[in-house]
Amino acid sequence: MNRLALALLLAALLPARAVYPQTAQTLVRDINTQPPAPGSPDSSPRQFAAAGSRAVFITREEGVEPPALAAYLLWATDGSDAGTSTLLRLCSPCGAEPQRAAELPGLAFYNVIDANGALRLWRTDGTRAGTFALGPVLATSLSYGPPPATVLGRRLLFGVCVEAHCSLWSTDGSAEGTVPIQDPLTAYGFVLAGDRAFFEGNDGGENGLWVTDGTPAGTRMVQALSYFGLLTASGSRVFFMTGGDDYPTDLWTSDGTKQGTRFLRKFLQPNHYVPPFTDFLKPVPGGVMLVGISGRNGVINLWRSDGTPAGTRQLTAFPDGASLAGLGWNQIAV
Repeated sequence: MNRLALALLLAALLPARAVYPQTAQTLVRDINTQPPAPGSPDSSPRQFAAAGSRAVFITREEGVEPPALAAYLLWATDGSDAGTSTLLRLCSPCGAEPQRAAELPGLAFYNVIDANGALRLWRTDGTRAGTFALGPVLATSLSYGPPPATVLGRRLLFGVCVEAHCSLWSTDGSAEGTVPIQDPLTAYGFVLAGDRAFFEGNDGGENGLWVTDGTPAGTRMVQALSYFGLLTASGSRVFFMTGGDDYPTDLWTSDGTKQGTRFLRKFLQPNHYVPPFTDFLKPVPGGVMLVGISGRNGVINLWRSDGTPAGTRQLTAFPDGASLAGLGWNQIAV
């Protein structure tokens, strides 16, 4: 099972210029030379990623007792036996299994937790010299999971949160290109729109909608908002829901400027205990589609918005108030 998994995943990860059989898989290398002890943790290859012309993956070190003291090894392969080898121990012992975080052209990134619970971002280009930790410790508590990260163009944006102090960083994969772009800032829920990323952020003073192009000068709050949800990109704009007493009821849009951030339409919440039926925004060419109640008669209909109040219009006129109540975003085909 372990050997087959390695052979199958390599076929998908290695560059297209290499030709591999389409109807059969071959063993690249037997990296588990000892039969696993009964009840021992799994040591199969996993967390595959592409790094230049090679595939990288991790395994758990075999034969270490107790198992909690085992290291996790980072491997690289070009698809041949001779070209498959370990790069280094990512952590020994480890606080948890390292996780693939992202990929940039020629680079793979992993989140690695050491025995003290400190989370670091590691990068690799598939060579020993090109594998090292980047930037500061990302977090010392993972109660809510690792800080968010997203690829923006040829850079990786990632959050750093240590002892309740958070900041937003950016890296091109080099030590000198790993820099803070906003400090302090707690970022949530990156959404890519064109060559920018929108997200919910808090700079220690107030919460709001933020935008960044990956540089300090291009990172700013667009609109102060106590809360909002359903942040969705369509083209170079984003749409979101905010306002209301208990649940967001107001549809807004933003192009990343204060002038281009505006209210579009309010949708009704049936009553104090029931959320509005506007529970998704479906990106379509030129805008979004959604369902919502707009009148006191409680009729649920399909709507579309192009990002202007005049272009936010009702598409259907169903007489039955429950006719679209169960419609989901994945049931709308464009």
